[in-house]
Amino acid sequence: MLSKYRKSKAAILTTLGVIVVITLPVLGSRKKLAQTLSAKLATFQCSQVRLQKYIQQLDEAESAAFDALVECNSQAVPALISTLDDPDNGVRSSAANVLESIGTEAIPDLIQALKNTNSKVRSLAAHAIGRIGTEAKAAIPALISTLNDPDSDVRSNAAFALGQMGTEAKTAVPFLISVFDDSDIYVHFGTTDALEQTGTEAKEAVPALISTLNDPNISVRSSAASALGKIGTEAKEAVPALISTLNDSNISVRSSAASALGRIGIEAKEAVPALISTLNDPNDMVRYSAAFALGRMGAEAKEAIPALISVLNNPNSDPDGLVFFSADYAADVLVQIGTDAIPALVSALDNPNISVRSKAADALGQMGTEAKEAVPALISTLNDPNISVRSKAADALGQMGTEAKEAVPALISTLNDPNISVRSSAASALGNIGSEAKASVPALISIFHDPDRGIRSSGADSLEQMGTNEKEAIVFGTITIGGNDADDVRYNAAEALGKIGTEAKAAIPTLTAALQDEDGNTALNAAVALVKVGGNPQDAIPVLIANLQGNPDCDWYVELATQTLGEIGDKAVPALTTALKDRNWRVRFGAAHALGKIGADAKDSVPELTEVFLDSDENRRVRYQAIQALENIASDEAISVLDKYRETVNAISQKKNLVGIFTLCTYAKTSAVKLATTNHIKRPPVMCRIRVIRSVLRWKCPPIPQNSTHGK
Repeated sequence: MLSKYRKSKAAILTTLGVIVVITLPVLGSRKKLAQTLSAKLATFQCSQVRLQKYIQQLDEAESAAFDALVECNSQAVPALISTLDDPDNGVRSSAANVLESIGTEAIPDLIQALKNTNSKVRSLAAHAIGRIGTEAKAAIPALISTLNDPDSDVRSNAAFALGQMGTEAKTAVPFLISVFDDSDIYVHFGTTDALEQTGTEAKEAVPALISTLNDPNISVRSSAASALGKIGTEAKEAVPALISTLNDSNISVRSSAASALGRIGIEAKEAVPALISTLNDPNDMVRYSAAFALGRMGAEAKEAIPALISVLNNPNSDPDGLVFFSADYAADVLVQIGTDAIPALVSALDNPNISVRSKAADALGQMGTEAKEAVPALISTLNDPNISVRSKAADALGQMGTEAKEAVPALISTLNDPNISVRSSAASALGNIGSEAKASVPALISIFHDPDRGIRSSGADSLEQMGTNEKEAIVFGTITIGGNDADDVRYNAAEALGKIGTEAKAAIPTLTAALQDEDGNTALNAAVALVKVGGNPQDAIPVLIANLQGNPDCDWYVELATQTLGEIGDKAVPALTTALKDRNWRVRFGAAHALGKIGADAKDSVPELTEVFLDSDENRRVRYQAIQALENIASDEAISVLDKYRETVNAISQKKNLVGIFTLCTYAKTSAVKLATTNHIKRPPVMCRIRVIRSVLRWKCPPIPQNSTHGK
């Protein structure tokens, strides 16, 4: 019976083999046939008949026709060029737009079209070349010749096209200058604009541009001034003419002239008096441009300080807010002028205008240690009745670092300010002053009890910035994290110990115990701190992995846990490799992410990561992250895997396959993750409750609380 079955099976297999052999050529022929049909279909779609139909549909504003012509690419170009002389202006414009969209493939035909007998064709061809931009630089010689075209529209569009080439068109500068005085206003403007776009390469055009500052056309004058500004210091001979132009009747021209003087920089220092006068211009934008110019001249503009303070003090406003913007920039200019502006800024701290006081404090802060002479005045300003001014004064003292050490007592007092922003600025300032502010350690420690979480974090940051190894801070943090304070207080104490770093090794036992804290955030911070102070990272790993199940796009603790696991390095690899099989996709994602951060030291995880990204049922984000991890590991095995499955890698990594896989953040409370962390601690895996197994698999098992019966 068995023999009969084997013979029957052999016969079936033989028959199937014959069918396959016969079918293969047929399948191959079908593939070739499909390719041939596809090619013929493409040829049909771009045939002259179809092209003419698409062009006719352009008149009806058919977007499908436009797209079809672009798809036909170079095959459509001759027909489109012919359409440039269509009697319908809309069709001509649409054809030119298609040529622009086709781009480089259309350039040879467009260059040829510049010689067409029809001026409309030449004009549209020049404009289309300009819209293509620098990719059409091969057309520059032909465009230069076209500057002498008998038709003004053609000349204007040729100038426009050369301008769109930017510095690539530097060879055209002499020719642009030669047609600079064209009788047609549009050509004149086009050449001026082209020289502006050419920038520093147009320095030989300076004399011609200077003469154009008196042109009767507003746009031409404004463009000429802008062009001189873009040429920069090479246009210094234009300074007297630009100074005169500050009195032009047109707002745009005056503004362009002021900006140009600023771009020329200190070479235009003779313009300072005129620019100071321009700070009183009735137009806000002109005043702003004048302030910009003075700022570019730095210390050379020190005589402008009183006028700039006056701008700061301008109480007027307008619907666009440009007065405020101009005043704000005036403060920046004072910073650029430097130490010469300090006395005026110190005086401004007593100005009756709140905005002036605030901007003056901010400007002094931006000067940093150079403004140390302002420290006493800033200390007084910590008592200003306005919140913003007090906050800016504290920030400024912090920016001066150790040079502001005499402000420490005042800043300590400011930690009790009724305003959150001011208290936070004071805490940050003490941190920036550093070890010179060590007298503030007790006060900063007390911040852990501040009702505002942000301020508590600022206090922790400041203790870190001091590089403090103050026993008082470590002892307090150790007591607090192990005590009965509120969750947020314990949380910040753990964070502070982590920021102190290895100097806080004495806190390791307390941090290890805090891994069992019922508050998930405190447990997480304890895990992070334990790693940073040099404790046993294996104790921290379970808590860190438990925090991977948050939203990777939104939740801060996920990134913190991932980053810390990456810092642990190869010791975290076994646990992370196991986590790649977790039921929660976010944990798997976080594990792959962390392995990628570990990099080369995670080479033992390559087989598991490979399995993850090849699993078609796996979440797309997890598969993508596994690929990223393999690329970061970059071992011979990882590279070999990526090369072997390159087609799959490319398919997963394509942008279109990643669209929609990132989560919209809702910033919900983290109670779920807190619960997960707590449950992991209170109810560890069953195997962890057996002492012998727990001692072997420490990376998988959290520490057992002293009052727990697990494992006893």
